[in-house]
Amino acid sequence: MGRLHHLQQTFRRNVEWNRSYPGVEFVLLDYSSTDGLDQWVQRELAEYVASGLVVFYQARGFVAWHGSHARNIAHRLASGAITCNLDADNFTGPNLAHILAEAFATNESIFLRAPSENGDHGRLAFRKADLLALGGYDERFIHGWGYEDTDLIHRAKRWGLQECFLPHQRGSARYIEHGDVERVRHSAEKNKLTSRKRHRQLSLRSLRGGQVVANTGSSWGRATVVRNFTMTIDSWLCPQHETIKKDDELCKTQARF
Repeated sequence: MGRLHHLQQTFRRNVEWNRSYPGVEFVLLDYSSTDGLDQWVQRELAEYVASGLVVFYQARGFVAWHGSHARNIAHRLASGAITCNLDADNFTGPNLAHILAEAFATNESIFLRAPSENGDHGRLAFRKADLLALGGYDERFIHGWGYEDTDLIHRAKRWGLQECFLPHQRGSARYIEHGDVERVRHSAEKNKLTSRKRHRQLSLRSLRGGQVVANTGSSWGRATVVRNFTMTIDSWLCPQHETIKKDDELCKTQARF
């Protein structure tokens, strides 16, 4: 939401860095942006959308940024066996799709994350079946910015997945530096320390109670979205995630963003 100026710097480069991987797909979610993201996609990304390399979804009607919900929608809509969260201000570096596919082919009981807790802390990659089993990102985190990534990392490790780190990028930036104004501009709570503290308390309470699966009993990651400007679908009813759970062999051959 409201990050077109970052996508204009990162997105095309990320696609070009990874398009050589067979079947790679970039899911780009417009979570009720008002900065002209949809016009930019039509104008600048038409070739990628037409080829299937990029799939563009629009979720309308949301007033505030809800990071967990937005991420869950995007991951549900992704059609492959491996999903990797990539924030608008992040650069993948060359061949991230190949790196992910090789890692999961070697060991399926892992998840991968960026090697730092800086601007690319949210770069988390999972087998989609594992992410679904974990309940995705915790959608109780509604107050604003912070802690949804850390919470998912803690739950994944408690659930039995091994934490592995993506290799350091050399020769290119990992993310665009920016201030906190960008982080909280569209959040309900404008103090990032306050929102992060509230989310952390929710996370610790759940973990102390032995609850590692989030969003139990709810239709998490659900929204009505428009796919590539033409088709309206329900993300919850999107059939891909059921297919993925039944075909783990895809983990060895496909990567998704």
